[in-house]
Amino acid sequence: MDNLKSLMQCVDHISNVIPEGTYLEMCDNIKQLHDTINEEDPVYYDEWIENEELLKNLENDLKIIERSLRNLRYIRNITIKVREDAIKNYCDYDAECVGNKEWTFENLNDNMRWESDSEREEFTSKAYEKKIYENYRYHFNKGVENLRKNAREERVNIEREINTLCDRQHYLENIRNVLG
Repeated sequence: MDNLKSLMQCVDHISNVIPEGTYLEMCDNIKQLHDTINEEDPVYYDEWIENEELLKNLENDLKIIERSLRNLRYIRNITIKVREDAIKNYCDYDAECVGNKEWTFENLNDNMRWESDSEREEFTSKAYEKKIYENYRYHFNKGVENLRKNAREERVNIEREINTLCDRQHYLENIRNVLG
């Protein structure tokens, strides 16, 4: 408030060298500023502190999202690890499905009970093995795409919230500067 009073005194001091209309306009603007400030919560500093903490948290959240977006990768090639994960997924992570051995297509077939030779022939073929891996890749990549989409949407929401808080912080800083 001292800065506002000082500003009014400066305007009064130069009132004899500025046109009366300009003087009245300046006084009216100072009064409106004074009225606006009086309407504000006098504990703006507490809000500013809370907003700063919120901004730190949002910026940390944003870093986590950025890291997630970098680390969420699609399966491009059917590697040994992808094959193992595909068999785990196919077996619903039940190790008995592969005889409590390594997660391989061969171990899967060795532990299956077949109704007929034609069934055995169909489900032990390289084409069926490839189908297991391709289905796993498709569903995995679909899941990654959904996670990436959600992360991008969350990033946009956090960036908006950060911008809104920054605008509010600038406003609160301006009030603090005016009030001195």
